[in-house]
Amino acid sequence: MDDQFLLLFLRNKKHNVERAFKTLRNYYFFKKKYSRVFTDFLPSEHEKVISMNCYSPMPFTDSHGRTIVVCQPGRYKWEESSVDAFMAFAVDLGILLNKTEAFSICGAVLIFDLKDFSMETLLKFVSLKFLIFAFRCLQDCLPYSMKGIHVVNEPSFFQTCYGAIKLALPEKIRKRVFFHGSNLQGLHKYVTPEVLPEELGGNLGPVDNTEFLKFALNQESLFKDMIKCGFKKTTSPKSE
Repeated sequence: MDDQFLLLFLRNKKHNVERAFKTLRNYYFFKKKYSRVFTDFLPSEHEKVISMNCYSPMPFTDSHGRTIVVCQPGRYKWEESSVDAFMAFAVDLGILLNKTEAFSICGAVLIFDLKDFSMETLLKFVSLKFLIFAFRCLQDCLPYSMKGIHVVNEPSFFQTCYGAIKLALPEKIRKRVFFHGSNLQGLHKYVTPEVLPEELGGNLGPVDNTEFLKFALNQESLFKDMIKCGFKKTTSPKSE
């Protein structure tokens, strides 16, 4: 476990040591419980998901210095992979992004582009229970500071689904979720086109994870070391 990873927990909790330690403990409880389901993977094992361009960190930050991550689940090959693999990469993406000071200090803005994401896909592969679980992990176990969650091109059913899980989400997250529909100008009020890909009306050209994949594969040794970290076998951790 390197100092930069520990610092991520402290920064996420505004250097409140007690709260940071609680999240760190919850992270390792989560890591132990879901090993080889959502955790303990190497970047090379995520290569297939990265190549789908469904999770894409942008090369530039927004005006507040925050990392921008574009998520396009409509590009994910659900028949070839699994929702667990989708979630597992999301967990490890934060560890990869932590190698940049922008993510560690300023947090991130997550943009969900739901173009081509159908009701059939949602019902077949993703349950509401899983969505609540994912948001809870983000809040309680992962030291990733989401400063804004923007949803664009959402189909009509998605607002209904969000309404079903909204009350189960922490208020802090609810206040940071914004829906824009097909109105990309609404998104641009928060994140300017200069730092967005072509798919979101931006100036950066189409989404392409080629360079990010190279970066991820170069972190293989870091992940091998992190997989070894965790509770001692004699410890029976309890999350809070």
